[in-house]
Amino acid sequence: MTSHATDISDPETSTSAAHTRNICIIAHVDHGKTTLADNLLAGSSDIHGKSILSQRQAGLGLRYMDSREDEQDRGITMKASCIALSVEPAAPGGMPSIVNLIDSPGHVDFCGEVSAAARLSDGALLVVDAVEGVCVQTHAVLQQAWDEHVVPVLVLNKIDRLIVELKLSPLEAWHHMKNVVQQVNAIAGHLYARAAAGERDADNLVAEARATAGEAYGVADETRVGELQFAPEKGNVLFASAMHGWAFGLDDFARLISAKLGMREAVLQETLWGEFFFEPKQKKIARTNPDGKLKPMFVQFVLQTLWQVYEAVLIEPDAPKRDKIIATLGLQVPPRDLKHSDPLVQLRAIMGQWLPLGRTVLRTAVLQLPSAAASQAARLAHLCPPLAALAPPEATGAPAGAVAAVEATDGEPNRGGCSVASLQRLRHAIDTCDAAADAPVHVHVAKMVFARGVSGVHPDDAFVGLARVFSGKLATGSGDARSLQMRRIGIDNAVMPPELVQIDGLRLYTLMGRELVPTTLLVAGLQLLARADPSVDVATLPTGEHVIATCGEVHLERCLHDLNNTFAPGLEVVVSPPIVPLHESVAITSAGRGEAATTNKLASLIVRVLRLPAKVRACVDEHKAALRTALLTAGSWLSLASAPGTDGDVREALLALRKQLEGELAASSGPLCEEPMDDVAFVLDELRAPTAAEAAAAELQSGELEGQLIVAAKDACRAAVLAGSPRVLEPVYLCELQTSQDSMGKAYGVLSKRRAAILSEELKEGTPIFTIRAHLPVAESFGFATDLRKSTSGAAHPQLVFSHFEALHQDPNFVVTSEEDQEALDDGDLPTINLARKLVDDVRRRKGLRVEEKVVQSATKQRTRTKMK
Repeated sequence: MTSHATDISDPETSTSAAHTRNICIIAHVDHGKTTLADNLLAGSSDIHGKSILSQRQAGLGLRYMDSREDEQDRGITMKASCIALSVEPAAPGGMPSIVNLIDSPGHVDFCGEVSAAARLSDGALLVVDAVEGVCVQTHAVLQQAWDEHVVPVLVLNKIDRLIVELKLSPLEAWHHMKNVVQQVNAIAGHLYARAAAGERDADNLVAEARATAGEAYGVADETRVGELQFAPEKGNVLFASAMHGWAFGLDDFARLISAKLGMREAVLQETLWGEFFFEPKQKKIARTNPDGKLKPMFVQFVLQTLWQVYEAVLIEPDAPKRDKIIATLGLQVPPRDLKHSDPLVQLRAIMGQWLPLGRTVLRTAVLQLPSAAASQAARLAHLCPPLAALAPPEATGAPAGAVAAVEATDGEPNRGGCSVASLQRLRHAIDTCDAAADAPVHVHVAKMVFARGVSGVHPDDAFVGLARVFSGKLATGSGDARSLQMRRIGIDNAVMPPELVQIDGLRLYTLMGRELVPTTLLVAGLQLLARADPSVDVATLPTGEHVIATCGEVHLERCLHDLNNTFAPGLEVVVSPPIVPLHESVAITSAGRGEAATTNKLASLIVRVLRLPAKVRACVDEHKAALRTALLTAGSWLSLASAPGTDGDVREALLALRKQLEGELAASSGPLCEEPMDDVAFVLDELRAPTAAEAAAAELQSGELEGQLIVAAKDACRAAVLAGSPRVLEPVYLCELQTSQDSMGKAYGVLSKRRAAILSEELKEGTPIFTIRAHLPVAESFGFATDLRKSTSGAAHPQLVFSHFEALHQDPNFVVTSEEDQEALDDGDLPTINLARKLVDDVRRRKGLRVEEKVVQSATKQRTRTKMK
């Protein structure tokens, strides 16, 4: 593969950074992101001024941004796609704006695509279904926006469902929409509270760890909470129906009714939402409603008019009433659309003239979301900590242009071979969005997209980068690429820049070609797949099998599709059953003891194993990110111990810390099935070491006793676990599904068959929709979505997010040893199938370990012969 950079900029369409918006669309699955994107394309043009879609095409569910065949078949977005749009200026004579729009997936299996989209964006359109409200993925994408310092605008979509499906009154719909906005704000408040208070100690720990690595780190900014607080009067909340092609903000209706009421638009902007009432006799706005006859202004001036249009066109079609409303609103609707037999075509034509979605949303994005010039300086500390730690050239007293003089004085190479002066110049270029031809080029590549024979780039296969240029101009011959990330690593550590989001795949699959010849093709295809999709983890087992880790079943199907059709075309791949990782632990009441001695019998030790208290585990989980960063910075004891050529004082110092080494070696693989151990603590009760005379008599070589002692410590820890009621921990998903009351029984039937534990069941206020939350074991999740859709006739759609590892109460080594146990088994008090034993045997069988089972290898049918007399 060859790297190429192509200059795709057009001087005639170039726009200053102050008039450029980089935004992404984020939402829960099926909340209307792609349909919203279609309407945005229909309401604007490309950067060359050409129309992309018509309004009628946008209403047909074209899904223009879903370019993959499997995306069109499934009806969900799997890959983040982007397009540049030209937006006309709001004021006459103004400069047009460029909106770089990224449509991201909403399915939980493709959260890596959301991470890439958020990293490249300065603002986001958070789409929420007005009926379903906040869902599990809504929380996840809002968390992503917070982590990436992205400013969001809330788009309350599918308002039409409140009118057509739920048949709510305008007042009931207003209360329902207020609750949805409050739910979203509650998430924002939780994010701020956790960042400002709950993780303050963790932030300090991370700051200390990153300071050791030479990086700058900032504590959570309290002013950021205002960016995530949504209020319609602030202009960062829009009400829309992407399917019917309309959207509005409070400023739209403030402008429409200001002349009618004789009030300023600014006053109406502040009072149209909330507990404000209009008194027609006094023609003034009141905060109270003493007699209860008045309706909130949002209901009176906004929703009632909207309801009247739907009633006259869609619910109870009335042509004279419809024409009267059109004349009152002063709309120019084409007669051809009004004569159409489909009322939805009439509705889209009227609403598109009155409250056009594309123009409204893009105008709000330009006004509410920060430009590239305004956001880059603010996000620099988050996007590139090494540059944020440096002072700009002006702070050093040197002019920005005198780079050569500064480099001559301070030319010591620093990060990636760059001098401090050149890095200071680079920071200044990013702060000012310098796009000059001689400006230093800084590019962040969020993901790579594989393309065959890209025209104008390279005739052979190539990767197209979805990237953002923060300064300079990227073109062929820009120069050598250098990474600004520095990280201390151990021998067994992988280098992971902080921009990348590492996702631990809970679902592993073994891949193998049917023939030996295409093995190299499979390996090359897997390498290309891992490079194109950062959420995929590819590894090769010692047995030669190739293992791929994905985020879920849908993600796996997409990866196999890409592997067969793009990265390794024509290769037939055999996929094994899924591999679910387990953890090993001990029972809460465990106090097992294990004893082991060295091979020469000169030293012995006794180890006791305990289950970690819940509070200790909660503390570890709360500061997980800080501890991971600290461990990554400090390195691992195992990586240092296994360093080749380690001797002398270093080896002696490591052996002095053998307690930590022993615990880490034992916890890396448990005695049940060689899986990692979790929630255990090893206590060294007794250690007997040889005296100097015994060591001299045995003629021990240097380091011989220490090596044997480490092995004995590992054996003692494993023996203590086996003696202390071992337990198996299996991964568990948090399952959230929404369904109607009629399908709840069928949904519960599917959940019960898969060992799910119901957590809650809530009725969405004002709707007939129930939200069910449950814990579902990962081992039982395969085919769950398909089974649920079949049982409920498509009325329930689950979302699965990893929650935790949960201990099975069964002892995998349990055997019936007494009459009481046999009676309990016969009475049904004990399960007939030891699930923990089954899971352990499956893992041991897969790893080639010995399995204790009785297998009949050769059996014949017993025949009874009778002799006829």
